[in-house]
Amino acid sequence: PGLAWHYAQELLRQHPDSAHKEQVRSLVEMTEPHLWQEIEETLGDRGFSREEKFKLRILHDRVRFLTESGHATEAIEAAEQLLAKVPNMVPILNNLSLSQFLVGNTDQAIATAQQVLGHDPDNHHALGNLVRYHFLTAQFDQAQAYARQLQQVNNDSLDLEVKQAEAFSFLGDDARVWATYEQAKAKAVAITPLLLHLAAVASYRLGNE
Repeated sequence: PGLAWHYAQELLRQHPDSAHKEQVRSLVEMTEPHLWQEIEETLGDRGFSREEKFKLRILHDRVRFLTESGHATEAIEAAEQLLAKVPNMVPILNNLSLSQFLVGNTDQAIATAQQVLGHDPDNHHALGNLVRYHFLTAQFDQAQAYARQLQQVNNDSLDLEVKQAEAFSFLGDDARVWATYEQAKAKAVAITPLLLHLAAVASYRLGNE
């Protein structure tokens, strides 16, 4: 949403006579109050001006976009820019960790994920990432230890069960993958395609074709 708001503003500024200007202006007016509320909840009273807070939110969204689209080097640069202004921002640290792993900086990725746990010991993104990192580098005991910790996490996050099932699937723990799927159904949360896929594979491997 931060990037959408930013480029809508740019469109109005650079092309004030655009045939889409009313639609774009409506997008800005609809998005800005919600965006500002999220900014205030995230940044709070850190001494930044309103304009600076919006720039930080845009950079936050840029980090997420670059991470999710596989532009790891650019994501690392953007994350470091943001962390220089707002240290220990957990979502950014998680994205930074993923990008560090993608470029082969495994030790850095693990250290960054552990830094997240120093601020939020039950952060399911960091725990799931650590299961993945340790498994893929053949550190199986550490992967199992983080998986046990991840299994104990219980919160209202919409992606908790997906992250748990993903981690357990790396370990080939089909019973825990299926139990996580059942947990998601009991909570009546939206079941994502990834969770359905992991649950289906686990069910098949447990003998229930």
